[in-house]
Amino acid sequence: MTIDAILFDKDGTLVDFHGTWDVAIGRALRVATDSPAALATAADALGYDLTSGTVLRSSPFVAESNEVVFALLADHLDTDRFEAEATKASLEEVAPAVGVEATLRELQARAISCAVVTNDYESIARSQMAVLGWEQFFAAQTGSDSGFGAKPEPGMVTGTLGLLQNTAVGPIRPSNAVMVGDTSHDLYAGNAAGLHTVLVTNGVEIAVEVRALAGTVIVDMSALIPALEAAGLL
Repeated sequence: MTIDAILFDKDGTLVDFHGTWDVAIGRALRVATDSPAALATAADALGYDLTSGTVLRSSPFVAESNEVVFALLADHLDTDRFEAEATKASLEEVAPAVGVEATLRELQARAISCAVVTNDYESIARSQMAVLGWEQFFAAQTGSDSGFGAKPEPGMVTGTLGLLQNTAVGPIRPSNAVMVGDTSHDLYAGNAAGLHTVLVTNGVEIAVEVRALAGTVIVDMSALIPALEAAGLL
């Protein structure tokens, strides 16, 4: 099999989730309300531990679209202020996940098209990739506001494939593409769209039922190319 394209989730896959978002979300919550009670309620709704300053694994922020997250917060704080501060802070804090840049450079050298598919907004994805100096690696970047819907539905994956072209064969078929992510939303979307799916665990214990959704499981992005080669996909 020849892989023509690889689609990547952003947070927890390309970007170090906790390194980027723990501080950013804490700042945004505190800016968006002056009420201690509202702060505590909003943090609970978001799955954010105010004491440790961390986004919990169970948080809807880990995988859901921004629209879902803002709906959960709307009754407790100013979502416009939350969004503005979270965006600003995330650009200041954005950190790469392990092994990403070397992997992207190797895929570029192999002429494999890469794209970002995230439940964050497209503009934030583009800004973060620019801060990291990675925009040149991606032929497309789509978010929950790009017109294709949000994961776990497959529309974002299918729509992004439609934006990619292989100069030799034209449109890229799902059977010649891979979806890489760290949550069940990524795997559901990729599987439903007909792509081979790769789960990145980041060293975290992942539920058996989630691991079972993936065609390939890797510990971090530095293992992606060797794993795809071992599976006969590269």
